[in-house]
Amino acid sequence: MAGIPRIPGAERQAPLPDVEGSIGEIDYALDHLDAKGFAVLTNANGIYLGEPLLDKVFEKLNKRKAVVMLHPTIRQICIGSEDRNQQVRSQEAVPLLQYPQPILEFFFDTARAVTHLILSKTVERNPDITFIVRHCGSVLPSIIERFTSYSTHVYGNNAISSDDVRHLFKTRFYFDLAGFPFPDQIHGLLRFTDSSRLLYGTDFPFLPAGAVVRAADRNDEEVGKLFGLEIQKHIYSKNARVLLSLE
Repeated sequence: MAGIPRIPGAERQAPLPDVEGSIGEIDYALDHLDAKGFAVLTNANGIYLGEPLLDKVFEKLNKRKAVVMLHPTIRQICIGSEDRNQQVRSQEAVPLLQYPQPILEFFFDTARAVTHLILSKTVERNPDITFIVRHCGSVLPSIIERFTSYSTHVYGNNAISSDDVRHLFKTRFYFDLAGFPFPDQIHGLLRFTDSSRLLYGTDFPFLPAGAVVRAADRNDEEVGKLFGLEIQKHIYSKNARVLLSLE
């Protein structure tokens, strides 16, 4: 870990699917680099967040009361054993190659990861982790009733209801406004959470600087239509400061 820049308060990345490496990075970043959170991709070589292989990583994140930001990536299919002592191959599963992956697949991969984290009970087993979901929750609001209804086939009497998800979204999850959440997407998310869980986001540097400026102007306009000035201040700054224990 020599040579890691010592930027106080920076977000660090857990090197999944390397379990032992991720556990070591979590402790080092929190103990020596003043990390304020960790970024993880929705899948690592086809191994999705919520898989048993990653349980020890989430146990460590829970023990350290970590903030975990999920960012989507290209969908991968895992081929072979998930035993980390054996060779695991993965390959990209990318339909409609004529379109950039962020247009559709990033939203779907976010939905896969968060759904798996919830249905696998990873979120429930690790109550001291706080999650940040990018892009206003992706397509999650539109499928919550669907995947919770199907959970009865998995858990029977211990099924997860849409009310359970609503509670999680109001207590364990934050959602940033990167991307293009206005004028439509935001309303689906607000059926399951409230403005206290919203964070400003830009998607820079993946979104070019000029597009970031235009998106920020659009955010200002649309947030102003939906919320009063005090709530706007919370969305743009205070919610994040509360999340990161900066006040």
